[in-house]
Amino acid sequence: MKKNKIFDKTEIKHIIIATLVIGFIFSFNQFNLINWLRFSILGAGVILIHEIAHKIVARKKACESHFRLWEIKRYGFFRKSKFPKKILGKKIGGFFAGIFLPIITIFLSLGSIKLFLVGTSEAKEIEHKRIGKKYTKITEFETAIIALAGPLTNLFIALIFQTLALPGFETFIEMNYLMAIYSMIPISQLDGAKIFFGSIFLYIFSIAFIIFSIALLNIIGLIGSLILSSIIAIMLLITYMYKTL
Repeated sequence: MKKNKIFDKTEIKHIIIATLVIGFIFSFNQFNLINWLRFSILGAGVILIHEIAHKIVARKKACESHFRLWEIKRYGFFRKSKFPKKILGKKIGGFFAGIFLPIITIFLSLGSIKLFLVGTSEAKEIEHKRIGKKYTKITEFETAIIALAGPLTNLFIALIFQTLALPGFETFIEMNYLMAIYSMIPISQLDGAKIFFGSIFLYIFSIAFIIFSIALLNIIGLIGSLILSSIIAIMLLITYMYKTL
């Protein structure tokens, strides 16, 4: 019987490219091959944490999740404003925003803006494992839950490591924070878009929880920030529900 691999060949290729992009933008201000390699390894760790969280939750939902470089398939609102397109006689399947946007941004900002938007996850159902379930196809809410697992895991890793104040982990902590925050942006194919369109209530709670957990950590500590952030997120959610329902 053939064993299922944790990461397929396409994922491995995309993860390697994504980590090299991350390594480049973090080593930009002090670039050399050693720093590029060092930051790439740290970036790989952050991506693996993020994606393994997706895969664990997806498996619980009788689904599977695969990492892919962030690729934009549509560039306008018209029917023809989408890929694939032929440019100079070559067929272009999409715009790999996860490669080009972080690099362009780091150059334009002279190294000050690290756009941690390199990849996304694609969740789909495992049909034979969903037999007997209410929905045989993955629902938007299930997609949202799977998508949320990544940013939340990065958040908790960063919060714990910052609380422990271990020397030498400052960049690792920063990368996890950036992955958690940037992933929540609700635009094309990112985790944030899947959460937002899967459940606006879940999105409001989770984005508020993430932001306030980070903001309050140095003020009231780990446990206090988690508790108060949960309360604030619930209050914001109730306010939204009160005004919209």
